[in-house]
Amino acid sequence: MSMQKLSCALLCVFGASFSASVLANHETGPRPHSHQHSQYSPALSTWLSAGWGFGGDELGRFQSGDGSIDKIQAGKGGHFAAGVMLAMDPWSNLRFSGGYQRGSLSKLNGDTAFDSVQFGASVLRTHRRHEFGAGLTLHTGVRYDCNFVNVCADEVEFDAAVGYTLEYAVRPGYQYGGRQRGGYGSSRGLRLGVRYTSIEYTPKIGGEPIDGSSLGGFVGVVF
Repeated sequence: MSMQKLSCALLCVFGASFSASVLANHETGPRPHSHQHSQYSPALSTWLSAGWGFGGDELGRFQSGDGSIDKIQAGKGGHFAAGVMLAMDPWSNLRFSGGYQRGSLSKLNGDTAFDSVQFGASVLRTHRRHEFGAGLTLHTGVRYDCNFVNVCADEVEFDAAVGYTLEYAVRPGYQYGGRQRGGYGSSRGLRLGVRYTSIEYTPKIGGEPIDGSSLGGFVGVVF
């Protein structure tokens, strides 16, 4: 990632965090604000998530016997992650996670896959049942394998890459105006969300970079 793109990513991260902060700090209703702050201490929770993403440059397309076309893309595939969330105040969290994403196709004459190991650090702010997040992501172990008889037998590895993420999630179990399990503004519970990732991969052996950006949905839980 170029310095210009990295600067843009950092601006997006802090801009989104500031916007979410403004929303969170202007909630209305019977919330005992000062009381929450006086009795709140940082808490560490566990984060687990799974989802599916779409997007990125097309790496290959393969025709099935029935004539249908299947494509493999740099940002498409299933992913899962695990990590920790550190609650800084009742409406602010820092999340650190590690995970894996893989998109693959398998047919009678072979298979192909694109996978990566992913690490992330995000700032999260809540506004009632809504959660807004922005962060940076590091992808390593990025590799594309293609093994189809009489079609391809290649393996391409990519350099580690840094990108940024923006996300939005709904907390279905949130109850406004009352004490939740874990205290007012508890970060624990279920998340249903969408995440946008902007990232670019450069082959180790030379060649043009490819776009690995994606938009996907996820289910997460904090406990």
